[in-house]
Amino acid sequence: MENNNIFSWMIIDDLTVQKEIDQSVIKYNQTGIPIQLRKYWGVEALGRGFKKEIALNFNHKEYLSYIQMENSERMRTKMYWPSELTRQIAERKFAKWINFHYDTEAWKVELINDENSEEEIKEGNFEVEIWVKEGKKIAYFTNHYERNDKLRKEAIRHHGLTCSCCKMNFGEKYGEWGEGFIEIHHVKPLSSLDKEEIVQADTDLVPVCSNCHRMIHRKKGIVLSIEDLKSIINKKK
Repeated sequence: MENNNIFSWMIIDDLTVQKEIDQSVIKYNQTGIPIQLRKYWGVEALGRGFKKEIALNFNHKEYLSYIQMENSERMRTKMYWPSELTRQIAERKFAKWINFHYDTEAWKVELINDENSEEEIKEGNFEVEIWVKEGKKIAYFTNHYERNDKLRKEAIRHHGLTCSCCKMNFGEKYGEWGEGFIEIHHVKPLSSLDKEEIVQADTDLVPVCSNCHRMIHRKKGIVLSIEDLKSIINKKK
């Protein structure tokens, strides 16, 4: 799948799509699924009036839902979920997008807020890299590196809000207070760049929790890879 917009939906990759939170989501516990996304949900061959049951996982809880092809001339496809899930979404008033990621017979649901993340970037809470040219050195009292704020959004849309190393999710651990929070790690440290380079959010950036981020950079001159830190964590289990 290509990364593009279809009405209020956005395709991130073959396993991940996002739905903008709109009136249909909050008021009616449902949303329409564009024709272009029927294949993603596995309902391209669904007959008129038939439905497919699916599982949506949010905050470690499974919500049994279903996708139905309307028994009408227009044959619109709609997804329905329990009102309890709507209540959970509505309580996160800062959330702008629902992120759906397919993982082993179910879809993991995360809530993403663009505006809140921009404010946190301005406050310096994140290490942020983006998908255009970056890494150009700027003359401050110490070496500082130019960062493009759009990259963090792209990285989150590709990878979600769960730590790539320990699998911790701030929203799941801290509830609403932690929703939308994650740090972004640059696989190749910006301090090693001598010239501008093209940074790709899907391959060069990964989400990590604060603890794992500090462990990656703990020793001066040594930057652990994501696999290195995952191996360390797994040895302790």
